[in-house]
Amino acid sequence: MRLAWLSLLGTLWLGCTSPPANHLQVKPVHLSDLEIDYRRENQMLHFEKERLLYGALSGSERRARQGHYFWVDWKVADPSLPVSLLLEYRQESTTSQLHRQVLEIPAGEIKSRNRAEFAVNGPEYAERGRITSWRLSLRQEGVELAEEESFVWHD
Repeated sequence: MRLAWLSLLGTLWLGCTSPPANHLQVKPVHLSDLEIDYRRENQMLHFEKERLLYGALSGSERRARQGHYFWVDWKVADPSLPVSLLLEYRQESTTSQLHRQVLEIPAGEIKSRNRAEFAVNGPEYAERGRITSWRLSLRQEGVELAEEESFVWHD
């Protein structure tokens, strides 16, 4: 009897702690202020800003890097099939217009844990403004496996 309870608890524990087969996590970052204030800024934000601005020497190079960045961690249950990451977003000056970026990953390049990056910067950011809402979805063979969206996203 005691062994049956231990077995049941072990099964429940493993079921609760194992990550989902299809996983998507998005970290959005908005780079708008190009000046780095070492004394007042959060150290993590400071690091991200320095990384994004690395190598941009002139003011025009730094302004070209202003914008939104999305770092995406993802994994799928079946890495033998190609994967698509779809970023849909709206921007300030084109509020009702939906913009899209698609990243296609062939089956041979899929690992157990994967990372991708999307950027909305340069002329696109300068002309259309900041992103007001976004949704990122993970798809395989046209089927949506996972999605994450901003809290103001609407279809």
